Amino acid sequence: PAAQGFETYLGQLDQGVCHNMYPATLDADNGTDNVALPLNAASNKSRALCMAAPERYNYTIDVWQSAAVEWLERAAAARARDDRPFFAYVSFTIPHAGGWGDAPDTPEQGNPVPTDLQYANESAWPDVEKDHAAVVTYLDRYVGALAATLRRAGVENDTYVFFASDNG
Repeated sequence: PAAQGFETYLGQLDQGVCHNMYPATLDADNGTDNVALPLNAASNKSRALCMAAPERYNYTIDVWQSAAVEWLERAAAARARDDRPFFAYVSFTIPHAGGWGDAPDTPEQGNPVPTDLQYANESAWPDVEKDHAAVVTYLDRYVGALAATLRRAGVENDTYVFFASDNG
C-alpha cells in the first residue's frame, strides 16, 4: 500500500487470506502479519463457538471499523486546523463467503459473522441466510457509523463518499 501512495494501511494483503474473518494476524503499513489478534490465536474457531461467545474473538470487520473511525477523527481534526484534504479507502470484506478457521486450510463456510443480530430468531431461515442478512446489516451499520463520524467532525458537507461492492 505504501508503494501505491497510502500513508497508513491495515488489512490483509493476500486476497486468499481475506476470506478468513478471524485470522491470528493482520497486515499494517509496510509489514505483513505484524498486528496480532490474540483472541483468534486459538485453533478451535467455528460458527457455533463464535455465535455462543463473540466477545472471545476478533472479527476483522470490527477491527477495521474501529481503526477507520479513529483515523477519520484524526484526519478531520487536522483538516479543521489547516484545511488539509484527506483520503480514506475503507474496504470491508463483507458480505462475502469466508471461514472461521485459518486459511488456506479451512474451506469457506458461509458468511462468518459473530452474531445473526435480529435474524437469529428467524426459525424458518437456514443459517446461511441468517448469516448473509446479518453481514449486510452489519456493513450497513458500519457505513452509517463512518458517515456519522464525518458529520460529528463537521466535514460531512466537504467530503465525497463513494460506496461500491462486488459481493453484496
